[in-house]
Amino acid sequence: MDRSIRKVAEKLNKSYQLLARWSAQYDWVHRANEYDAEMDRLQLLQDEKERKAMGKRHAKSAMLLQSKALERLKTIKPEDLEPKEVIKWFVEAVKIERLSRGETTDKAEVAHSGEIKERHEHDITERVERYAEVYAKLARSGGNDEGTNEGNDN
Repeated sequence: MDRSIRKVAEKLNKSYQLLARWSAQYDWVHRANEYDAEMDRLQLLQDEKERKAMGKRHAKSAMLLQSKALERLKTIKPEDLEPKEVIKWFVEAVKIERLSRGETTDKAEVAHSGEIKERHEHDITERVERYAEVYAKLARSGGNDEGTNEGNDN
């Protein structure tokens, strides 16, 4: 945003000297900076609120998709699967389990000189809040999706 005493003077049809005096007297520069900082702070709060709502929407959608996938999975007979399909499903299931436990799914090699220049703090509460609904649903269902007998051979 372009602000200047000259532009305000022209817009209000007032003298530059008068507005310069008012600017100094009422600390307009500082007040304008404070206003901008407050608007930025409010925008950040709004963005965070919208990100949390988005995360909840995505979690609900993912849970619905998981439910549908599990319904379909229950109808498939293991003997109808090709060996390559079994391997593919197994690999995907391992990836999903690792991700759900916060583990990496890709092998990564990191080379380091030993010198630490920056330190980053990671707040676990953000991750917990993001998945709180999923954890609560799992706890209510005893770890099974919608009361299914996942993991049981019966």
